[in-house]
Amino acid sequence: MLITAIAAGVALIGPFAYVILRHVSATRQEIEFAVPQDKVAAIHLDIQGDTVRNLRIFYADGTWSEVRELDPA
Repeated sequence: MLITAIAAGVALIGPFAYVILRHVSATRQEIEFAVPQDKVAAIHLDIQGDTVRNLRIFYADGTWSEVRELDPA
């Protein structure tokens, strides 16, 4: 009976913990091309939850561009 209750508790709490962890954790995805594609050498994405928070595009000539999510004023 106790083991069943513990298993049920873990089964119910697990999905909520996953959603919360995914929302607060951030990952960086780095894509680097061996041969530049249309003058783009690499792309870096900062992802939090299901949202891209920051995008950096690195060009073959050494310059780069950055796009960030703006916070509402």
